[in-house]
Amino acid sequence: MNARTLGLYGLLAVVATAPAWVSSGLIIGGGDQPDWTGTMWAYWWTGEALMGGDNPFIGTANFFPIGITAVAQYNLLDGLLFWPLLRIFGPIVGYNLAAIATLVSSAVGGQVLARTAGASATAAIFSGAAVEISSFLLLEVTRGRLSQALLVFWLLALAGILRIVEGQGGRWAAAGTGLLAAAASLTYWYYGLFLLLAALPLLVSIRRWQDLARLAAAAGVCLAATGPYVYSLITRYDALPGVQRGAASWMDYGSLGRDEFGLSMAISQSRWPWWPLSHAAGEPDDTRLPIVLLVAAVVGARSAGRRGAIWLSVAGLGWLLTLGPYLKDAEGVPHRLALPYLFLYDHLPSFDRLWWPQRLELLPLVALAVLAGLGLSRSTGRTVAVAILALVADVSLRSGTLPATAAAPRSVSAAIYAAVDGPVVTTPVLSEDELVRHVLWMQVHHGQPILGGLGEHLPSHRPPGYTDHVQNRRLLRALERMSVGTFRDFIVYPRDIDELLEDGFRWVVVDEQIYGVGLQEEWAAAFSHILTPVFGPPDVVDGHSAAWRITPLEGSVLIPEIPAVEIVGSRRADGTTQHRTQTAEGRSRPAEPPSSE
Repeated sequence: MNARTLGLYGLLAVVATAPAWVSSGLIIGGGDQPDWTGTMWAYWWTGEALMGGDNPFIGTANFFPIGITAVAQYNLLDGLLFWPLLRIFGPIVGYNLAAIATLVSSAVGGQVLARTAGASATAAIFSGAAVEISSFLLLEVTRGRLSQALLVFWLLALAGILRIVEGQGGRWAAAGTGLLAAAASLTYWYYGLFLLLAALPLLVSIRRWQDLARLAAAAGVCLAATGPYVYSLITRYDALPGVQRGAASWMDYGSLGRDEFGLSMAISQSRWPWWPLSHAAGEPDDTRLPIVLLVAAVVGARSAGRRGAIWLSVAGLGWLLTLGPYLKDAEGVPHRLALPYLFLYDHLPSFDRLWWPQRLELLPLVALAVLAGLGLSRSTGRTVAVAILALVADVSLRSGTLPATAAAPRSVSAAIYAAVDGPVVTTPVLSEDELVRHVLWMQVHHGQPILGGLGEHLPSHRPPGYTDHVQNRRLLRALERMSVGTFRDFIVYPRDIDELLEDGFRWVVVDEQIYGVGLQEEWAAAFSHILTPVFGPPDVVDGHSAAWRITPLEGSVLIPEIPAVEIVGSRRADGTTQHRTQTAEGRSRPAEPPSSE
C-alpha cells in the first residue's frame, strides 16, 4: 500500500462526502437523520469515560439516575478508535473525519482482499474503490451508522481466512485472523455472522488438515477475544434494548408477519430479486450495482475458473439472503414463498434480531469486487483508472448515493448549557418522538448526565426500571403527560421536588432545538406553564429555550390544564412518529385525556 493509492482513496472519500466540506458546520448525514446523534454520543461518551477513569461500557451519563449498560446499546470499538478525533477537532469536524477514515480504511481492506485472492496490484485498487464508493457503504455513512460502514476488519479477516484455506501463513497469521474477526464482530456483532457466511464457500479450498487446524485456532482466538461480550449478550439477551418489541401498526403483513416485529421488519427491509440490476418502486433504497463492476466481475468469473466459482458462490449466498423471508415483487409485496432467510430466522439463535436483510448486500458487493479485480488484472493502469471513473459516475447518476448528503445539526445554546452544572431533566419526557435524539447532541456540548438517553424514544430501548422510576416521580410524570399530549390539571407538592434533588438532578431544561420545526414556541410555552409556577422565572433564557435550577418548594402548587401541543401517534414504516397537532386555532383536542393524577 503506497502513499499514491492512499491519496486516491482519500480523494474518493472527499468526493463522496463533498457536501460536508463545502460549508462549515455541516455533518455528514446530519440534520434529522436517525442515527448520527447516537454515533456521535457513543464517541463522546467513550472518550469522556476513559478520560475520567470510568468504564465506557456503563452509561452513567444517560438515563440518569438509573444508567444503562452501554455495551447493549452500541459497539464500542469504533468509539475507541474515533473519540480522539472529536477531542482534537471538535464534534463536527471530528465526526466527519471519522467518516472519512471509515471510507478510506474500508477501501484498503477491499484492496488487500482482492490482492490476496489473486488480483494484480493495480486491479486490486479498483476493488478497493468499488467497496469505498458503493451505495451500500455510502448509505450507512449518510445515515450515521459508522459502525456498519467500518468494514476494514471484516475485509482483512476474510483475507486472512482465504490465506489459511489456501495453505499460506502460520500460527501468527491464524492468531491475527482471529483478532481481526473479533474486531469485525465487536464493530457490528452481525458482521461476525456475515464473516462466517462468506467463509463457508471458501472452505472447499482446504486440502491439508494443518490448514483446518489453523482455521480452528483463528476461530478460538476470535471466541476468546469476544467471549466477555458474547457472554454479556447471551446472559441478558431478553433484556437487550429492542429485542422485545411489538409489531407496529404499519406492519400489516397478515399471517406472513406472525405479528412479530422482527419478522415484519425483515419483510419490509428485504429486496426484490433484481435489485443488483434494477431499482423497483417497492425498494426503500436504490443500491443497484455499477455496470462496470458487474462487467468486470463477469470477466473475472470466466477467467478465474474454480476460484471464480467460489466467489460467485459467496455472491449468490449473500444475494439469496438479501431477499429476506419471502419473495417480493417489484411493488414490494411479499408472496407466500418462504426463502432460506426464514429458516435462519426461525432456527439460528439471535438471527431473529437481524431485521435488515439488505445489509447482507455486503457479501455480493465484496465478492463481485474481488471478481472484478481478477477480471481487470490483465488491464493497463489507464484502463483501471477509467473503470474507477466509471464507478464514480455510475454510483452518482444511477443510485444517487454519491455524494453523501450533509446537514447542519440543531443549534446549541451556549447561554443555556454554560450555566448547567449538574444532572439535567431533559424534555420531552418519555416521548416516542424520534426528535428527542437531539438531546444526545446537546449532551456532547454540556457534558452533564441527563434524564433521557440513547434510544429513549423507543420504550423497548429504555433500561429496566427506568420508565417506572420516571413515572414514580410525580413532576416527571406531569412532564411526560405534557410530552405526549395528555396533560390536565396537576398539583405539585414539596416532596415531588425533594425526590428530584435526592435523585441528583439540579436543572430542568426546555430546549427549543429538540422539538419539531414550527412548534418550538408552543412547546416551550407549554413546558414553561408547568415549570415557572414551581421554580419561578427561568434562571437562563435564550430565545424560546430556558433552564430552571431545581430548588426546594415551600408549598404545593396547582397547575391548571394546559392545551396539548401534539398527541403522539403510532410509528410509521420509516421509524418516525405520527402526530396530531393541537392549537387554540382549531387543532383537534382529545375528548377526555387521562388525568395525570
